[in-house]
Amino acid sequence: MEAQEETSNEGSSIIILGIIAFVVLLLAFTNPTLQDHREAVKKEFENKINNDPSVSSSEVGNQIGKALGESLGSSIIDKIVNRQNFLLFSLTTVKKFDSSDQDSIKYAGIGILGKVWIYNWGDKDNSSSGM
Repeated sequence: MEAQEETSNEGSSIIILGIIAFVVLLLAFTNPTLQDHREAVKKEFENKINNDPSVSSSEVGNQIGKALGESLGSSIIDKIVNRQNFLLFSLTTVKKFDSSDQDSIKYAGIGILGKVWIYNWGDKDNSSSGM
């Protein structure tokens, strides 16, 4: 009777370990790339520009200004957006340039399961030594 219980416990342990291994591998292989993080920030930036109520989309000058802003914003985003990779997930970081600390960063999003979510940019600062 005890041998059957040990076999049953071993079988349960193997199943649980298999499930854990599957989840870990799934998270690792679907962890978003740096380019995914940059694209998510660009999309957020473009949404903010396009949804700005102070800019009328009917004027040609404003449309040219929007296109120029998106183009410049895109190249700047490529330089200041990075990611911290934790293998199973990653964090979107944005370099901050202020007079107090040249090396400070702000956490702007999280990437997991192939998707990057950008959250409210907020007022909280995180220094690069934080994580």
